[in-house]
Amino acid sequence: MDQPTPQPGQRTVMQQLAPYMNLGTQLTTPILVMGAVGWYADEQWHTTPTWLVVGLVAGIGLGGFQFIRTVRRLTRDDEQQRMKRGNSGS
Repeated sequence: MDQPTPQPGQRTVMQQLAPYMNLGTQLTTPILVMGAVGWYADEQWHTTPTWLVVGLVAGIGLGGFQFIRTVRRLTRDDEQQRMKRGNSGS
């Protein structure tokens, strides 16, 4: 079956969902990376679990910040798209 071709200026469902599908990765990657850096620092300096905890807390902070920033941007973009569609229909 042929997919309907979107009109100019319209996005397909996958194009609309793609930014949201990346949110999980944006949240977990900083936690894992900073946790690994903390674990490595603990191994080198024999301070277990001090730097692991510091790394995880920093990763949670960074991941949360990036997550919230991205969600706000996506929400703003969606609202702008909705406004465009509402104004073009008048």
